[in-house]
Amino acid sequence: MKLYETYLELEDIWNDVRETEEITDHQLDELENQLQQIEGERDKKALSIACWIKNLKAESEALKGEIANLQKRKSVCDNTQERIKTYLQGCIEPGTKIKDARASIGWRKSERVEYSGDIDDLPDEYVRVKKEINKTSMKEDLKAGEYIECASLKECKNITIK
Repeated sequence: MKLYETYLELEDIWNDVRETEEITDHQLDELENQLQQIEGERDKKALSIACWIKNLKAESEALKGEIANLQKRKSVCDNTQERIKTYLQGCIEPGTKIKDARASIGWRKSERVEYSGDIDDLPDEYVRVKKEINKTSMKEDLKAGEYIECASLKECKNITIK
């Protein structure tokens, strides 16, 4: 029986009880045994799923650590590549082309803007601003009883698995 099936089974039992006009002590004992068995099965399934979640969390944490290690290695490779590229640029006359079967060295023109002033001195058309909701501040104000259009405080129940 799957976890969701236990709820369907419990619902069926309760529907049968509602339809029965009179229940004998024997039927009541049998019903109680059935309910305990199904609830035990439900609890067993729920705990198995909780253990699966814990395993997935542990694997996720291990992967997170491995990703951090790989990102560090990538960063070292990228920085080394840029240093060696800068070294190579300093050793070869700009515009010189060198080529063999393994690699080719060429040059291309590009333009870039360099700005050494204060960003506050620039006109607004040259500055990007990212807008985002400050939910922490909004939550505090809503808790204090302030009205904020289109916003409400919603109470949630979050499962915890340890």
